[in-house]
Order: sequence, then C-alpha cells, then structure tokens
Amino acid sequence: MDILWYVLEETIQKYSSFFEATAYMLDRNGTVVISSDGSLLGSKLFRSHPHANLNRVIEGGAKELGVAQDFLYCVSVMQNDMFYCYIAAKSEKVAAVSLCCQTAAIAVGELLVANPDRPLPDILKVSEGSRHSMLVDSLLAQPYNHQKTLALFQTAELDGTLLRSIICIEMVFQTNQYFNINLNLGYQPIIEDARSKIISIVEANKYFNTQDICAYRGENKIVIVKSFINNHDISKVYLALDKICESLCEELSGAYLLDFKIAYGNLYNTISKLRCSYEEAKEIISIGKIEYPDKNFYNVDSIITDIICRFLHPQVVNKVFIPLIKRLTNSEGVLEHNLLESCEAFIDSCMNLNRAAHDIMVHRNTLNNRIAKLNSLTGLDPANSFQDALILKLLIVYLRQQNNLTITEP
Repeated sequence: MDILWYVLEETIQKYSSFFEATAYMLDRNGTVVISSDGSLLGSKLFRSHPHANLNRVIEGGAKELGVAQDFLYCVSVMQNDMFYCYIAAKSEKVAAVSLCCQTAAIAVGELLVANPDRPLPDILKVSEGSRHSMLVDSLLAQPYNHQKTLALFQTAELDGTLLRSIICIEMVFQTNQYFNINLNLGYQPIIEDARSKIISIVEANKYFNTQDICAYRGENKIVIVKSFINNHDISKVYLALDKICESLCEELSGAYLLDFKIAYGNLYNTISKLRCSYEEAKEIISIGKIEYPDKNFYNVDSIITDIICRFLHPQVVNKVFIPLIKRLTNSEGVLEHNLLESCEAFIDSCMNLNRAAHDIMVHRNTLNNRIAKLNSLTGLDPANSFQDALILKLLIVYLRQQNNLTITEP
C-alpha cells in the first residue's frame, strides 16, 4: 500500500473542496495522476508540448479555458532544484484557483519533504511492487472506481482491452517445534522474509509478461492479474491458465513453512469485471479445500461435482435430498455414514465392486450388503441407473459441504 499516494490524494481533495475548485496533480507530461474530479484521471490537461504550456500558465498566473470561462492556475513543486510534480486548480473564480493551487502545492511540498525516500508521487515513479498493489487495490475496491482504475492502467502502460483472469494464491504459513508464536522467538521475521521470497518466485514465473500484475492482498493472499491476447477459442486460454497454475504449484512446492492453494476465476476482457474473477477464484478455493484438503491447485474440472452442489436449485435440496436424508437416518437420529461412504466408493470406482471393496478395505460381500441396504432404504440403485448414481454422489458431496449438519424441512 502506497500511503503517501493516498495522503496526497486526500490533500488535493481537501483543498479543492475548501476553495470550491477542481484541483489536480500532474506529472511532467501534463497527465492528471490525482484529481478531485475522478473522471479526469489519466487525461492530459494540455494537449501539445505540455511542459512549455505549463510554464506559460505559471508565468501568466491564470489562464481562461474554453467557453465555460473557468480559470486554470498551475504551479510546479520543486525541492532542491528537483521537479516533483505540478499542482493545478480550475474554477470560475480567479482568486479561488490561485489560492487553492498555491495552498495545495505548499501542503504537497511539505509531505514530499517529510518523505525523502518517496520523492515523486507519480505512479510511474513508484516501485513496481507499490504500483502493482495500487492496481490490485483499485481493481478489487468496493465501490469500484472505473475512471481511477483506468487511469492507473494508462499511466502504467497496461492495455485495458486484453483478456484477463485473476489467479488467487491463498497461503498458510506453518509453525513447527522450533518456533513459538506466543513467545515471538523469531517466527514473524522469518515469515516476512518468506513472503518476500514467495512474491519474487511468482513474479519470475516463465509465463508472466509485462502486462501482468502481481501483488499481495492482505497478509495471506497473492493476486495475479494474468493477461492474454484475445482468442476466439477460449478453451485454449483456459488450458493455458491450467498450465500456468501447475507451473506455480511446482515452483512454490519447495517454499519453506508454506502451505498454499491456487485457483483462477473466469476470463474477462473488461477490467471492471475482474473483481468477479477474483471472487470466483476464492470460491473455487473454498470449495476445493473441503473435498480435497491435500491438493494445491483447484480448477473446475477437478471439483465439478462440488461446484454443482454449492449452487444447487432449492427444489433439489427440498424435494430430493431431504427425504433421502430422512430415510438414511436411523432411529437414534444418526445418519448411516457407512452406507454413504461405501456407496461413494462404489460409484467412484465405476461400479467395480472388487476395486471399491479394496479401496475402503472391506470384504466384497460386506460392500454388496451395504449397497443392497441403501437400495432398500432409498429405492436408489446406483449399479443399474446412472441417474441414481448421480443423485447419490451429489447427496454425499452436499452433506460433506454442509459438514453433516442436521437438515430440517424448509
């Protein structure tokens, strides 16, 4: 998070509101990088020879702009003969723009002097990591500000029309017998070092290009905004995403003290929809962790039944599942888990009785008896009906997602 950037933005907003003017911060080329009018972010305030035009405005003090008869005043912020930025203000009142502009420029100059390590608030001059963090924060912000995000893309020279997907990496840093968090015996510094190394590994991935964005989201998530050239065969792009995530898994598998989960969201060619891709990636991770806790990478192919169960039509639950659950609950109110587990093994083994019995380590006859009992209780015959097998598989996954909670009638 670039704190200085947001402090500067608040400064511009404050003084423009106080003096009833529109205030801007501009880079050397005359491009608006901060503005109290969000619609102007990323636009050029001066269309030709911006540096020369700005100088003339400064020398003239105020300049009439267009038919609206607004007046623009602009000053440059300098420190030890080093140029930092331009501060400009526009209003119908000449006195207001002059005072707003000069007051804001003094305030911004003081902020910059107080932050000598961050001399230029222009996003083009901030570190790559800070720039990516701002881009990710803007893409995923609620409420979403499209003009601001578009301006950040433009100043970072990113193409907003490319096909993009969000890859989310959720991390859990493990403790061991040598570290005690409560006593703070060096664990946190090691984690911070690990975080730095992990982001470096991700950014160095061979499939990444200059149009990609990578940054931390909070303490335990890495967000990758992966870009692709628009392709009429979208399935090939999804295959590429699978390959990229598998590559990341391989590279991160040796990371010290790290457990991680990776998933990606849908592809979009509009940056305003990338938050949807992020939410989809998080949803896939949350679903995958329930069923496959030992896996690192989840895609829709590998957890398709789990995704179906997460978004079941209410009638499927109320009309089909609840009656089945009642029939599979014994007189003591306990669900017949052994019948369901045996049935799932039978279905997962493609109705191969011997293989299923081997997988759950029971005798073939025992498994056969359990399937027969399940059939007598529910009327479902997975051995001879694909639909019955599908219903039972979805029921079992649904119960697992509900953590086997007691189901009550609606």
